[in-house]
Amino acid sequence: MGVDVVEEVLRITPEIRRRFPKAVFFGGQLVFPDDTFFTRMLHNHIVFAVQRQLYRLGMAFVIMPIRL
Repeated sequence: MGVDVVEEVLRITPEIRRRFPKAVFFGGQLVFPDDTFFTRMLHNHIVFAVQRQLYRLGMAFVIMPIRL
């Protein structure tokens, strides 16, 4: 548990990668029927920040859309 999601994911990935060398990480991106300023502000693309950091480390990361 932590305050920054990206930091926490990066903290636990070395252990996961050590235990499962061929691991593929998945993240979900919420897709709203009506995109508004508030939905964009509240769901601020954390999954893309995680994806960017894991790609830099050479880890596979897939973003799955989650329709609401």
